[in-house]
Amino acid sequence: MSGWYKATAATRLKAYYRDGSGAWQFWAQRPLLPTRSSYGFTEWSTPAAPSGATAISVGLSLDRVGTTTMDDFALSDVSLTP
Repeated sequence: MSGWYKATAATRLKAYYRDGSGAWQFWAQRPLLPTRSSYGFTEWSTPAAPSGATAISVGLSLDRVGTTTMDDFALSDVSLTP
């Protein structure tokens, strides 16, 4: 996934997946990103999707009080074969 962000507090990308029963489950998170007063680009490759995942959701989150703005998120399906 990739996107542009700016934030007044450290932020991180998080990913969730929907399981076979329709419930959303935490999946993975990226290490903290630095604060930014102007837009900066970030990208992250998640671990392999959990077995049985039917959908995914990704976004930015703050671990403390602050603001974040995100734009132009993109998801790419990458298959890695040994």
